[in-house]
Amino acid sequence: MTEELMIQNFESRCCLYEKICLYCGIAAVIFLVLAIILFVTLHIPQVFGEFTGRTARRAVRRMTGSKRQRDRPPVTFTAETAALPQEEMETAALPREEIKI
Repeated sequence: MTEELMIQNFESRCCLYEKICLYCGIAAVIFLVLAIILFVTLHIPQVFGEFTGRTARRAVRRMTGSKRQRDRPPVTFTAETAALPQEEMETAALPREEIKI
């Protein structure tokens, strides 16, 4: 008799844990959908842009009309520039007037 009670007790706990798993899965899906809705309605990407300053940099770039990356001539890699440290690689692409020593 005691073995049968232990088996029934074990089976009832398994059913309880299955129900808990199911309810937690449903809650996780609901919270995921809620998080996506809040992410979109609260304009979170714009908030990140404001905190990091990316939005301000874009606005200044639009106002000045300059694209720093496109103004530079492309870097040509040769045997001499391949051995340069990163700082010297960046200045190697600048015209001679702009190099700051």
